[in-house]
Amino acid sequence: MISYYSLPYPSSATEVFERLRSLGQAVILDSCHPDSAFGRYDLITAAPTKSVQLTTQGLEIYEPDSGWQPSSEEVFSLLKHWIADLGDLRDQPPPSNGGLIGYFSYDLNRHLEQLPSRPKPISICPTW
Repeated sequence: MISYYSLPYPSSATEVFERLRSLGQAVILDSCHPDSAFGRYDLITAAPTKSVQLTTQGLEIYEPDSGWQPSSEEVFSLLKHWIADLGDLRDQPPPSNGGLIGYFSYDLNRHLEQLPSRPKPISICPTW
């Protein structure tokens, strides 16, 4: 269930974020308003209904009722299903009509492709 709340615009979005981040897995997308002429909306979210992470053991899904559980589903297929499950959000207020917020780290490539093992560190300092 997605909930939207309009809040009075504070002097800084980080003030609101500081109050919500204790809910867990908080994210802020700060527009830099009023310091930027291009800033308009700040998006703040916390306590997601689902989360996904990729570990060395594979994909794991988090839901509040069951905690972290392994999944055999491919990560992009899983995210596509989650977006479809949100349904038609076009009638929701701007600037965000719902969706997913997150990031992919560089190490995702090891999940997508078979790559050789990581090279040993090379010493760039000669020993005399």
